[in-house]
Amino acid sequence: MNRRTAIVAVAVAAGVIVLAAGIGVGWLLGGGREAPGSMESAADRAAHAGHESAPRADTDAHDGRQVLYWYDPMHPQQRFEQPGPSPFMDMDLVPMYAEPGEAGQGVRIDPRLTQNLGLRTAPVERARLHGTLRSVGAVHYDARLEAVVTAPVAGIVTAVHRKATLEAVAAGTPLATLLAPEWSAAQAEYRALLAAGADPALMQAARGKLQVLGMPAGTIARLEAGGDPAAQVTLHAPRAGVLAQVMAREGDSVMRGAPLFTVNGLERVWIEAEVPEAQAGAVRPGLSAQVSVPAYPGRVFEATVEARLPQVTAATRTQRVRLAVTNHDGALSPGMFATVRIDLPEAPPALLVPTEALIVTGERTVVVLRDGDGRFRVVEVVAGASHGGRTQILDGLVEGQNVVRSGQFLIDSEASLRQQAARIGGDGDTP
Repeated sequence: MNRRTAIVAVAVAAGVIVLAAGIGVGWLLGGGREAPGSMESAADRAAHAGHESAPRADTDAHDGRQVLYWYDPMHPQQRFEQPGPSPFMDMDLVPMYAEPGEAGQGVRIDPRLTQNLGLRTAPVERARLHGTLRSVGAVHYDARLEAVVTAPVAGIVTAVHRKATLEAVAAGTPLATLLAPEWSAAQAEYRALLAAGADPALMQAARGKLQVLGMPAGTIARLEAGGDPAAQVTLHAPRAGVLAQVMAREGDSVMRGAPLFTVNGLERVWIEAEVPEAQAGAVRPGLSAQVSVPAYPGRVFEATVEARLPQVTAATRTQRVRLAVTNHDGALSPGMFATVRIDLPEAPPALLVPTEALIVTGERTVVVLRDGDGRFRVVEVVAGASHGGRTQILDGLVEGQNVVRSGQFLIDSEASLRQQAARIGGDGDTP
């Protein structure tokens, strides 16, 4: 073996020794338990540790209270048997203490974490619930101002003087003329009795027949005064308004009582607004309201609640409320979109909490109370009316208590977990 061959052999042997030493050191540092490629992440090991072993009871070094387990407030369902950093969030795990008489009723959160969790509280106050109810609706005709013009006698329409719908008319405006064949024979009979000086009772019967046939009193008076018999009758608008319907056509034969025109007054209109079903009970007839429409920006129309209509729209769970608005200048037209603000009456003094503090589960309504020193508990309440972001509490709270108005869902979830743990014997396992 020459010198160069000997040097190569020595180098190869030294490399093998270094590689073997590195493998041995790695095996010793790894405890001889895990092979490369099979290592779990810290979060996986922590999660497995939380499920594979029951939480270990420990003692807090600061106040001596017993620690049941540690948890991440953002993942309260996962428990850990050792303190340390959370594998889910950039924060430390929080201890859960075993406090006598509290199991299943509440939780305790370190006051230092309250701000991090975004917990905000509000006092339970006794005050009057009042405010305004805002809604939207539309302008409608006032049905009480509707007048239907009918044919006073069977006849033929010879002329229609107003044919356009929605045309404005004044009271007494001629609308149509009818030829009344039935009047001719009745008038001739009446004139003959007048000329013969018939018995007053007979004359009264003949006059009544003209009235039954629909002859106006003025026409009968002219006939009695010696005027010519009337073969036609002209129909006039009974009130001022607009022609909502025109059903008369020239040449039509009509029966007595057939509707020919509909005239709607506009000096007063209705606003029909949709009110949420949960708030409709506070709306009563006589309440004042303000109405605005896009056609007149900045103008407010004073209105009065007339009725809460006995019908709820199933699709929107709203109830219709009818308001009356004076409209002497005709500014409001049926069909306009309207914004409504109803002034609600003040209710008797009652306990009030922010509406956002309520947790409605479908079976019950609860709030989370803050008792002090980081203690929180869930209390079932009976809620009343809600207006302006506040809700009446009929039962379950007393004045001066503090309710959590944000972040309460995390506390309610943790309280439910503790209650379940207490029911299964307090062994610490999650159900």
